[in-house]
Amino acid sequence: VDDVTLYRAVKPEELADIQTTGQLINRGSAEGKYFSATSEGAASYARQAYYGFGDPPYTLVRTQVPAGSLTSETRAVVDRGVQTVVLPNEILPSLVPEILPWMPIPVP
Repeated sequence: VDDVTLYRAVKPEELADIQTTGQLINRGSAEGKYFSATSEGAASYARQAYYGFGDPPYTLVRTQVPAGSLTSETRAVVDRGVQTVVLPNEILPSLVPEILPWMPIPVP
């Protein structure tokens, strides 16, 4: 089974969790975490949240998920057309997040 690369823009608190534990942890009440199919999509979300909500700067994280764990129920389109995958909390411990030293510049 092939793996699919996914991207997530994370705030400083989530980045600290990843740096400390090496895992993606859901500390809220949501049933999962949102990921983008592209780095540009994650960057677009980060840009919208930064300018729209006054969020702190985001960091880009990349991970791999088995293609078989993605279904039509896990896919969504959010925030002005960003292709998104919602992964349930039970999958998160199996993911290996890689902190990237770059973030693409999204097109406004």
